[in-house]
Amino acid sequence: MFFNRKKKQEPVENLADLALTAARKGDTVSVLAMGDDYEDLDFTVDRVSYYEGDPGERWTEVSGVYRGTRIFLEVWDEPGVDVILTRESDEISFRSLGLGEPDLVRLDETKDTSVEIGVDGVRFRFSESGEALYFEDGSREGEGYYEWVFEEVEGPRELYVEKWEGEPFEASLGRKIQSGDCRVFRR
Repeated sequence: MFFNRKKKQEPVENLADLALTAARKGDTVSVLAMGDDYEDLDFTVDRVSYYEGDPGERWTEVSGVYRGTRIFLEVWDEPGVDVILTRESDEISFRSLGLGEPDLVRLDETKDTSVEIGVDGVRFRFSESGEALYFEDGSREGEGYYEWVFEEVEGPRELYVEKWEGEPFEASLGRKIQSGDCRVFRR
């Protein structure tokens, strides 16, 4: 007699539809029409970092270099949440915002979402602020920082002001993009 023993099947990863949150080092990420001349922005992932915010809030940052500029994609693993694309070159002078530390403390205390600031003729409205932890490239120990977020009043950009311990205030611009405009390719 022969016994027909079925081997236990291992689940097969669907490589045709990888989520950004599944990206890992060595994968290629392509972002539709966000390159220099509206071509696709393609880079090889060389860092996958994590953030933790309010209790239970966690998001991923996928990063690599495109034409000599570091690209950051922040993505939340929730349906309907946009991806934030930031280029290292999108940093702006904190002084140019016309804000000081007392202004940011007041915003944090009041949470007044009617406050607007102008940056190069573009209006941004305060959205939220809070403390977060950053786990660089899978590190087990997070580094804490404080962040203030402003959303462009009539556009897809967000302005971030960050304060890391012992460091000066930093400001940068990110752009909301649709997660469906991002593809992950695994070798």
